[in-house]
Amino acid sequence: MGKTQSKILQEKIKNDEFKIWNKGLTKEIDERLIKSGEKISQIWKEKWANGDVKCFISPSKSEIEFGNKIKEIFGIELKSSYWLKGKIYDYRVPHNMNLIETDGTYWHSTQKQIENDKYKNQLAKNSGYTLYRFKLDSVNEVEKLVQENYSLLEKILQ
Repeated sequence: MGKTQSKILQEKIKNDEFKIWNKGLTKEIDERLIKSGEKISQIWKEKWANGDVKCFISPSKSEIEFGNKIKEIFGIELKSSYWLKGKIYDYRVPHNMNLIETDGTYWHSTQKQIENDKYKNQLAKNSGYTLYRFKLDSVNEVEKLVQENYSLLEKILQ
């Protein structure tokens, strides 16, 4: 009989092997992901230890790169993997009530996910947050997305 995901995750946390799984593309991106991943891993370890999560959902490469690009351009470090009433949002702006989701077409096109996104939109609104969604399908689109939405991002990050 095999181990459950929870048992495997507990062992990885105990042995300090808990790292992000989705590295790749270029050496520069790998280095950024490793840096971000160490920080994200610590956040997840704490959430796991507190019983806030029962399974592991890793941020995508494009999600991590988006956060890195925001920090690079605007000097603001977004709070990654922000939990609100049992739902996880990609980012929370640390000094205001704005949330950001970077939605990939693949993950956000099923009926189940569309309903989940609607629920998360309403949950954010009912909790006093403003939720901004950006379509982001790959790491290669991050720079363009930020440049095309620079004015909006400035407003979101104020």
